[in-house]
Formats: sequence, C-alpha cells, structure tokens
Amino acid sequence: MNNLLMTLFSVLLVSTFSSDEVLNFDSSHATMTTESTEFLKGDKPIEQQQIGINLEPKQDSINASVGKNGNLDLGNFEDIKLEGVYTEIKDNPYIELTENGVWKAIKPGNTKITIGVALSESTLEAIKTKYPDCEIIYPAKALKVLEVKVNDNAGEIYLDYHVSPGSIQAVVGGAGEFTIGNFEDIPLTGTFEEVKDNPFIEIQSDGKWKALKAGETQVLPNFIISDESLSKIEAKYPGKPIVKPAMQQLIPVKITDAKVETVTLTYHFSPGSIETEVNSVGMISVGDFEGIPLAGTFKEVKDNPYVELKSDGSWKALKAGETQILPTFTLSEETIAKINARYPGKEIIVPEIQQVIPFKIKEKSVVDSNKSGENQTIGTSKPVDRTETLPKTGETESYILKLIGISTIFIMIRIKRRVRVK
Repeated sequence: MNNLLMTLFSVLLVSTFSSDEVLNFDSSHATMTTESTEFLKGDKPIEQQQIGINLEPKQDSINASVGKNGNLDLGNFEDIKLEGVYTEIKDNPYIELTENGVWKAIKPGNTKITIGVALSESTLEAIKTKYPDCEIIYPAKALKVLEVKVNDNAGEIYLDYHVSPGSIQAVVGGAGEFTIGNFEDIPLTGTFEEVKDNPFIEIQSDGKWKALKAGETQVLPNFIISDESLSKIEAKYPGKPIVKPAMQQLIPVKITDAKVETVTLTYHFSPGSIETEVNSVGMISVGDFEGIPLAGTFKEVKDNPYVELKSDGSWKALKAGETQILPTFTLSEETIAKINARYPGKEIIVPEIQQVIPFKIKEKSVVDSNKSGENQTIGTSKPVDRTETLPKTGETESYILKLIGISTIFIMIRIKRRVRVK
C-alpha cells in the first residue's frame, strides 16, 4: 500500500511540470549568465572605463553693479582646468554673456538667465590624453539657471578681496595659509570655502592649505566675509549698499617633490670676441667646469652671411662686416656622467642663455714684395697694370736700320779724317 501511494505521488509531481517549462527555465538561466558578462570589458568593469564630466558653473547667482563684468567658472577636473563654450546672451536688457563666459551688467534690475555651456575641444583633448583608454561622458550642452541682480552704481561700496599669497610654489607636504587684506582701514575676517576635491592641494575653512602631490593646478579660494566685518563697513558707510565681488582671485599652484639641491653649469667660450679678415678660420673652445673638461658639440651656424660655425667649434669668416653669434653648446654624455659622479644626487642645471661672441671682419690685406728687406702693405688686393709701350713689329725693324745707318756714317767720317792727315 505504501509503495502504491509513493508511485501515485511521483506521477502527480512529474505531471505538474511540462518539458517546455523546464526548457524555459534553462534558457532563462543562460540569458542571465549572458547579461552578466556584458558588464565586463577588457577584464575591467565598464564603470572603471568611463569618466563622467560635470559641466556646471560654480556660481549660483550674479550680484553686480552697472558696467561691471566677471567670468563664469566651471572649476577643475582633477588637475585639468575645465574650459567651456557658452551660449551667448545678447537679448537680455540687464546682462550680457559672451561665448568665453564673460558677463557684463547692463542696467539696474533683477532677472534670471539660463546658462548653456559645452565642453571645449582643448579641455576634452587634455582629458583624453590623461585617460586614453577611457570613455569620456559629458553633456552635449549643460544648462543652469542663475539669479541676476544688477544694482545702480550710484553711491555703492564695492568690496575687493586681495588674497595672499597670489601664487603657490611648494614641495609635497608643504603647508601655508591664505590671508585677506584689509578693506581701507577695516580688517576683513571670515572663512574660506573648503577645497577637498583637488588632488594637489587642500584648503581648510581657516585658510590653511597643504600640498598633497606633485603637479600644477589652480584654485579659486572663495572667501566669505564675517558679519562682524560687514557690520563695520556698513557703519562706516551708512545707507549705502555693499557689493561683494562676484569673481574672486584665481591662484596658480605648482607642487614639486622634495627639494633637490642643484648645480648650475657655466660655459666660458674662448675667445670672447673675434677680430679677423675674410677667409680666416679659427676655433671656439669651452673652458673647464671646476676641473672637469667640458666636451660636447656646438649647434652649427649656417645662416649668418658673415661667419659660419661647425659642430666642432671651428669657424670661418665669410665676408667683411660686423655681427655676433650665440653658440649653443651641448655637453657630451661622458661629460655629464663625470659631473654627476662629482655631484651625486644633485640636479644639474644647464644655462639656457649662453655667451654672445661678437665678430669684426675686414677685407683681407695683401703685402708688396717688390721692396727688399721689408714688407709693405699696399691695401686691398687689386691687379696692377705694369705694361710698357713697346714698338710694333714693323717699327722694330726700322728702328734697327736707323741704328745701323747712324753707325756707318760715324765710321765713314772717322776714316775720311784719317785720310786727310796723311
């Protein structure tokens, strides 16, 4: 009986599922497996191969007086300054905006503007260069609405925040502090907006900053004036509106690794100046650096009409005149190795501007060799016409006959005289 019940139960259990349903379950399972593999690309999740760029001006509003202008700022993506191309605004009676993000207040009043901005090609190329294997995701045109208040400039008091230092050069781990100068005779106190998303530098609310890693960037410290300082200004100028700056000071930042000692080379070319003649040749040599002979090559000079210089330092005067050359000397690898061995661990600084050598070239002179016992300079070399007037061929024969005739007459006269004596 028990066996019979078990058999019936098995038949009922199998009959509740069709073969089609079993296949559907299998195919569904295979599809899920396939879909899960679509999230992999090159053994990395797609999320790690995509970079999203947020295009949104940091300003939420603009508060300015008539005639004033400023810039919209998109901030940074890591160490890359985000530049945008803005949709121009020309039909708003209160404010106008150019495609590079510069706005100008036109007339008093309140309005709202919709900022449209696209990522610039130069910024996109900079990001692609840094992340060549990643897909860059960014909006074709980002939109943001800004509240605008334009004040009449009559009787207004404009605050101007002077942040110090105006630029930062520091080593990794270095620290400092931003300060705000006085407004007239009133000290300005307040807080800074913290900066924590910049990989190179961080800024705390009290203005203290710290260098995080080597690189270059820019920061825009946003100073928020305290109520105490604002009250002092209002007390000094009662009834006058106080206008805070819409755009504050942009601070360039350069962070380097731990400071390295340097050794600066100096090149002493010899001779320091040259007076010579056309077609003369010579050699420029480089002196030692602290006992180390400086071997290397010169950059050839071929485009100077007065003198040419070869890579070994040899020169030739081409034509008369005055000129100067700036020899560019490059150290040989062997010489660099000797200097590094003398100063291990130090950075070798090669001078960017080297020594100027003036040339004064005159025409080549010649020497008169006709005078014995002395050399006489007779000026520039020119052919001298030394020909004499000689008789022509026919004239030569007549000249000889004349001489013979005269001799005959003379002899005959002598003979006659001797005859008469006898």
